[in-house]
Amino acid sequence: IEESNAQYAAEARGIDINYQNTVTLGNASLTVQAVNEQGMAEDFVRAAGMSADGTSGANEVKADSLFIQADAKGNKEVKAWGVGLTRGSIGSIGNGDITASAVSRGSDEKDMAWARGIYSGDGSQLVKGNGSITATAEGKVTVTAYGIHTYGANSQISVETSDIVTRTEGEDADSNNVQSVGILAKGGTITLKGGSIDASSNNTESFICGVWATEGGQVTLGSEGKSLSISASGSDAARGIDVDADSSLSMNGAVSIDAPVALRGSGAVENNGNFTITEGTVNTFTGVYTQKAGSTVLQKD
Repeated sequence: IEESNAQYAAEARGIDINYQNTVTLGNASLTVQAVNEQGMAEDFVRAAGMSADGTSGANEVKADSLFIQADAKGNKEVKAWGVGLTRGSIGSIGNGDITASAVSRGSDEKDMAWARGIYSGDGSQLVKGNGSITATAEGKVTVTAYGIHTYGANSQISVETSDIVTRTEGEDADSNNVQSVGILAKGGTITLKGGSIDASSNNTESFICGVWATEGGQVTLGSEGKSLSISASGSDAARGIDVDADSSLSMNGAVSIDAPVALRGSGAVENNGNFTITEGTVNTFTGVYTQKAGSTVLQKD
């Protein structure tokens, strides 16, 4: 599906669900591209592999497997997401790789490049099997890339095994405007049972974080018999795990971190497995750390 070089807005969606509908798929592959680089665009450019909005009633999507590539390029507000569920929608999408890429050439204050691999907001629930999740964003002002993102207290995402990669390339030096985050639980609950997380940026002033739990967010990493590695790079302040005061994180199985700042925040962290910090500091973590089982090893601080 392609929408290219419209005079104003360009928007392409692979599957768009609303009005209390259910969509059932077997093994599906979606490629979605929205492009406007003519220099005259005054509005947005958006590419969405699959979206469901429950404003008029809950929607549901089911797939045995789902592979998504969503690319958006433009000069103003540019957004791309692989899967986005909002307002109580429900999804179960099986295995499959998901990629979202956003590029904005705009340099005005409100211009943005915004990429999300999978997103659940406003009480929606999403279950995904195995498969990689990649989100990349490039721009000059606001540039954000999140692999897995929940928003709102009752939003949920659960993923089996996934290699998550987020990458930002942005010229803006304000770290609030350039963010590369593998997992962001801004409220809601996220579970990743195994795999890896790699968050990076070419901007040394940007906010880079493997896992960030904030505003009441809850994250569960790893599971018995599985391993999960976390890396964050691109600045001396890049964080492996950041848990804010009102949020929590629990670890199971074998979890490892390689980042300049391995563990940060003032929230609650519980370890039920074998947690290893291969690189990074922990002195900016002032929360409560509870060892329930297994071990915690600091190889370098």
